[in-house]
Amino acid sequence: MFSSTILDVAAGLIFTFLIVSLAAGAIVEAINSFFKLRSVSLIAGIKQLFNDPKFEKLALTLYQHASINPRGPGAPQAAQPAEVSSAVKKAAKKLAPAYIDPKQFASALIDILGLSAASQTVDKPGTEAIATFTKAINDATTGAPPQIRNFLIGIVQRTKGDLDAIQAELGRWFDSSMDRLSGAFKRWTQLASVVVALTLSVVLNIDSIAVTRVLWAQPKLADQLKISPGLDKELQDTAADPKQLAANEGLVFDQLKTFNQQLPIGWLDGHFLQIRNPAMRISGNPSPDCKISDDAGCFDWFWNDRQTGWWSRPAGWLITALAALFGAPFWFDLLQGFVRLKGAGPSPQEKKDGTAASG
Repeated sequence: MFSSTILDVAAGLIFTFLIVSLAAGAIVEAINSFFKLRSVSLIAGIKQLFNDPKFEKLALTLYQHASINPRGPGAPQAAQPAEVSSAVKKAAKKLAPAYIDPKQFASALIDILGLSAASQTVDKPGTEAIATFTKAINDATTGAPPQIRNFLIGIVQRTKGDLDAIQAELGRWFDSSMDRLSGAFKRWTQLASVVVALTLSVVLNIDSIAVTRVLWAQPKLADQLKISPGLDKELQDTAADPKQLAANEGLVFDQLKTFNQQLPIGWLDGHFLQIRNPAMRISGNPSPDCKISDDAGCFDWFWNDRQTGWWSRPAGWLITALAALFGAPFWFDLLQGFVRLKGAGPSPQEKKDGTAASG
């Protein structure tokens, strides 16, 4: 059976990882929003989807459709030249959305291909509908890569010209393609989170090994670590969606200040990259932290930890940074489990809501 000390240390360490993950998530989300990385990534995916790297054919036409880019300027009134001007591309990208619903994508593409108008001339799915839709696709994809044209015609043939089935097929095609795109964006987000978390760990000296050591010596410190009510509600409401956890940055960084008051993070006065005065050595009163024998100066590296050695602090920072890979929802759920394990079990309301720990 776990002792109370072990549970206190574990809860405190999980709380540390939770706060760092929240702060890293808030910063990464701010970077994504400032540089519109989701919109840029989505445009890149659409260009790959339509094999339109120059963004001047189907991909551009899609972004000029009102259901895809409702805040955009739309297509210009005059016919576009063969080489679309950079101004037209810039206008389509300026207010580009960060997300596209598969149904909206399918509906917009059906309009662009002329299938909506063509469907008015056929009574039902069949040979006539296939021929009509094939002609519409050929007319709408002039200059587009044959691969895309053949793919779209293939969908028409497989569905026998059923417009609803065509729309469903186009939606599934977009959905599966965006799954691969979201995987690439998630890898970037994870890498950015680790880099930001490592930076926070170094700048604020959030050393997991030192935190563990202090909690082991003073386990009751963990009881003072409380998540603010506002942040707790935010986590409860959005635990399944990590990017939303960074929306309320004020609560996150207020919690980080509270965390700083309870656990040993931050740099002590006179320690961070401190340069010792060589005159102290000459006077016979060298700094006790000096390890350099010459009189030119004494530079005390900030990772010098006399209790465990030089490796302890960098290792603690790295552990803290890698913990951010799991995301704030993971650590929040785990913290709840440990708090229940320390206490008297889940409340009736938690059982009713289905949020009680299993077992």
